[in-house]
Order: sequence, then structure tokens, then C-alpha cells
Amino acid sequence: MSDNEQRMDIRHATLHSVAEGVQSHRRLEVHGLTGSANARLLAELLAGSDKTFAILVADQKQATRLASDLSFFRDSQDVVLFPNWEVGAYDPLSPHPEVEAERIAALAAMHAGQARAVVIPVRSLMQKVMPRQILDELSLKLVAEEEYPREELKESLLGLGYLPVPLVEDRGTFSLRGDILDIYPAASRQPLRIDFFGDTIEKIRPFAIADQRAEEKTLPEIFLLPAREMVLAGRHLQYFLERLKERCDDLDMTRSRREEILDEAREALMAPGREFLLPLNYQHLSSLFDYLPGAS
Repeated sequence: MSDNEQRMDIRHATLHSVAEGVQSHRRLEVHGLTGSANARLLAELLAGSDKTFAILVADQKQATRLASDLSFFRDSQDVVLFPNWEVGAYDPLSPHPEVEAERIAALAAMHAGQARAVVIPVRSLMQKVMPRQILDELSLKLVAEEEYPREELKESLLGLGYLPVPLVEDRGTFSLRGDILDIYPAASRQPLRIDFFGDTIEKIRPFAIADQRAEEKTLPEIFLLPAREMVLAGRHLQYFLERLKERCDDLDMTRSRREEILDEAREALMAPGREFLLPLNYQHLSSLFDYLPGAS
């Protein structure tokens, strides 16, 4: 056996021994991993386990790299990144819509049991999220060859936090032009084009952002999730307005200032940074552990 083959044997033996240690519920510390070696080790551990792994890392940059490396070694779509908002609580800034959509997609994957590995920056773990049961209530199913009045559908999309735009390029946006509805669902890897005949859906097809051309293949149905965690529609809007009024009174806020914020909420046009009012949107929030009850 050559020196290279011996080194390969030692390396694989080390991976197997760590995997065996985890399976026997031993607490292990592994040092000296560089580059993508940590992702290679995690892929080995996942292969030998049927549990979901919650992988905690220091920051967003490390989380993005680890999720990418782990997806390569896993060669599957069951690796999920749960990003943080990347804005401070007292900054007059809102998280990017793409970040919010990615968070919703990750929550949906965890909720449906489709995530085997969830990579979580520390800041993401510290922040509570949309209640798990609300995610169930707010999903919208569209089926080809069924009827959906377009104006009602438009109001439903606005209620789910989707933004109307002239051209759909980002997740969480939609464009309604005549008999065509373009939408980029929060949990989708591609935007979708929905062709109507009257109020009946004729076809649902993915399309390319670059040239806006639809593909030939059609989908029988799609599930739409909220585009963001704060939902200012229906009973959730009413609850939010009541809680917001109470909070404004607690802070002795002037009437003009309070009405300005309330009007924003009623029109679902919140100023930058208002996402941090999320605790006022629901009776309670969930932690990530609520979405990952049996995770390692």
C-alpha cells in the first residue's frame, strides 16, 4: 500500500470513529478542521443518522460558506441556511426582501420536515420568529384549471406580504398584467408565470429572470407562503393595531405620531425598521427550537 493510500485510510477511519462516537451519544470535540473539512465531517455524520442537525455558527459569512460546502458534499436540497436580518434593532433599516424570503423558505422546510441540516448564525438563534401554526394558516394553494378571481387573488398576495412590481426579479414580488400573473414565491428557486383565461388558471410555468421567458413544462399546483414574517392582513392586522395602540399609550406618544404609524400599518407600507415590531403582530412568537423539536 502506498503512503497516499495509507493516509486516505487514516482519514476515513477518523471520520468513521467520530460518526460512531456521535451515534453512541458521546460528547465529542473535533479540532484542527480547515477549509471545507468541517462540512465533509458533518456530511459523514448526517449520512449515519436519521436526525435533523441544527448547526450553530458564529456569523452569517461562516454560515453561508458552510451551507454551500455541506450542500456540495450532501448533493441534495435538504441543507437549509437560516440567515439573520443583518440589521440592528435600532437602525432605521429593513432586512432585504430576499433575506426575509429565505428565512420563510427555511422555516417552511423545517416545519415540513424537509430539512436534514439547518445552518444557523448565532444572531438568528437569538431572535424569535413567526409562530409555527401561523405558517400553516397562511399558506395559499393555487391549482391549474381552477377559478380564482384575480382581484381577490391580488388582495390575498398583498396580505401575504408580496410586493407589486413592474418586473418580477426578486423573491416575494409579483406582477399582474392582464391575463398573466408573474410571482416569485418565497420558497421557490424560480419565479412562476400563471396564465389565466378569465379567472381560471390555464397554466403554471417557471420562467427565467434573465429573459423573462417561460419554460415549456407546466406545474399542476403551487403553494404560496407569506413573503415575510410580519403579516399585516386580516385578524393579524387587527391584533397588531390593537397592540400598537397600547404600546404607543405606554410610551406617551403624541397622537399625530401614533396615527402616522397606525396609518402605515393599515396600508401595509411600514417604514424601514418596523419589522422589529414583530412581537406585536402575534399573541406569541416561536423560537427555532419549536421548529426543530427533535434536532441534534
